[in-house]
Amino acid sequence: MKLRVENLTAYDIFIKRGLKKQINSYIKEFIKGQNILIITDSNVSSLYLKELKQLFESDDYYKDLNVLEYIITAGEQSKNINNYNDILEFLAENNFSRKDIIIAFGGGVVGDLAGFVSSSYVRGISYIQIPTTLLSQVDSSVGGKTAINLKSGKNLAGAFYNPVLVLIDPDFLDTLSDRVYLDGFCEVIKYAYIKDYILYEKIKNLKSKKDIDSSIEEIIYRCCDIKRKVVLKDHKEAGIRKILNFGHSFGHAIEKYYDYKKFSHGEAVGLGMLMAIDFNNYLNELSETKDIYDSLFDILDKLGCKTNLYEIDYNGLYEILLKDKKISKNTIDFIFVDIIGKAYIKEIKLKDIKEYLNSK
Repeated sequence: MKLRVENLTAYDIFIKRGLKKQINSYIKEFIKGQNILIITDSNVSSLYLKELKQLFESDDYYKDLNVLEYIITAGEQSKNINNYNDILEFLAENNFSRKDIIIAFGGGVVGDLAGFVSSSYVRGISYIQIPTTLLSQVDSSVGGKTAINLKSGKNLAGAFYNPVLVLIDPDFLDTLSDRVYLDGFCEVIKYAYIKDYILYEKIKNLKSKKDIDSSIEEIIYRCCDIKRKVVLKDHKEAGIRKILNFGHSFGHAIEKYYDYKKFSHGEAVGLGMLMAIDFNNYLNELSETKDIYDSLFDILDKLGCKTNLYEIDYNGLYEILLKDKKISKNTIDFIFVDIIGKAYIKEIKLKDIKEYLNSK
């Protein structure tokens, strides 16, 4: 399967089982210089880095190229300014130029960090996304958002910067734990609720990871296609792209409040979507949102995802929400869903959010 993203700079997304055995062939046309840096994390490096490097070593095309690696500790806490700075220094020390290339080989943390490095080193160096988690395959590797976290909050420093290529192989998902796999599936659920009722109809009947696996290529394709179409209309999130943040304002606050340790990104987004629907009902007392809440809860619960909102300290979230990038003049753009498959943006006063959180 192939998708073409055409906004600002165009790139292709390839989705194919077994693709990881052909990475060397796919990226040849993008090699313009002498240096390649593979940025990955401690989990992916132990599983797949040797295999990737062997592809290069067995291919005469790469015999005169300098293939280097930079390994970060796996986890959200590695998406920080220290790693960002250290990788920039590593590139400079090894004489990387604009003709050279970076490969982001890992999940969302690696992709965000490597993308931001690529956007800023020598004012822009090409990079390729090879996402290895479900979350990164259906969401973060596509769309050109790159970022690191600051002490005050998540993704507060970054840039919109497209990769030159995205290579997605569902076979990478075979080594994920159930928790990490379902972490990514929360983003799939998000796409169904904001933009794809057909996808919702498909996933509401899934009961296990095995059920998901049987349709995973189609699921990845549908999610990437939704994001591709939304980003084409609004690359820098001035309007419609904001719907992709359904559940993320509360979700990011939950992640930050618990120092990225108690909840993974997908778990926090799943809880954040439940909270967003509940918040909508609090504001408007809509009977429809009660049904939507129940449907989302059932899907998350059936698959073993986090659903217990009582685990969250609501009172601790407000101060973190004040750091949200979408806040302007004491209001924030919030994403609501009254009909499954049709999300919309609504400007909400911060005082209403504070009252909601205090009511819990």
